[in-house]
Amino acid sequence: MYRKKLMRACLTGLMVVTVATANVAPVFAAEAPAGTETTTSKTSVVKAQFVDAAGTVVAGGDYFVDADGDGVFNASELPVPEGYKPMVLGDFFVADYKDCPLQIKVEKIAKESIVKIQFVDAETDEVVAGGDYFVDADGDGIFNHTEVLEWVPEGYELQEFGDFQVEFYKETPLQLSVTKIAEEPENPDPEDPNKPEKPEDPDKEDTNNKDDKKEDTKKEDKKKNSPKTGDETSAAAAALPAGVSLAAILAVLVKKFK
Repeated sequence: MYRKKLMRACLTGLMVVTVATANVAPVFAAEAPAGTETTTSKTSVVKAQFVDAAGTVVAGGDYFVDADGDGVFNASELPVPEGYKPMVLGDFFVADYKDCPLQIKVEKIAKESIVKIQFVDAETDEVVAGGDYFVDADGDGIFNHTEVLEWVPEGYELQEFGDFQVEFYKETPLQLSVTKIAEEPENPDPEDPNKPEKPEDPDKEDTNNKDDKKEDTKKEDKKKNSPKTGDETSAAAAALPAGVSLAAILAVLVKKFK
């Protein structure tokens, strides 16, 4: 009997010791061993700005660099804005850019696509120009006619407008109609036979006719009212008295000789 009680007491004591040991062990494990120093971060903070070709700051701020704490960091440690790539690489001193921002030049990553285009004369259906052209700068898969205006052949103007899908014209050329620009003569002829002449003013013509009629009437009145002179006597009237006198003389001579 006593033996059973003793055995039970031993088992109970063993269980208590086991549970106590399990609870105390994590506490001692969490404590740092004596003589061990706690490690700290060695990174530094620098100021940086990302500038595009136009001089516009597209991003910037304070950034953690120099993880090893040697006072030097590389440009690759800075987060470049999405859609851009850095144009400046190399190492820089942390101390130089804690207060003054480091300006890193960046450029947009090219997203344009190449399509085939032919410019066709609308009158003759002849291909007057064509080739492979860069379009769709924003990379959305669509390009507009305005993106190809600079390649329209000289002396022509584009007749088709709108948007086009890039994928349709990577292998098969897009045919765009163009027409010749009408040329104006450098020195137009003022006496162009095709140009209608300016009609004369009918009122002015009637006025001229009236003036002419008035002038003719004045001349006739002047002629009627002018005095008659010897110059206007007919030749027959002037010779009549001379003939009568000659006949009388002849008659006298005939009588005398009888």
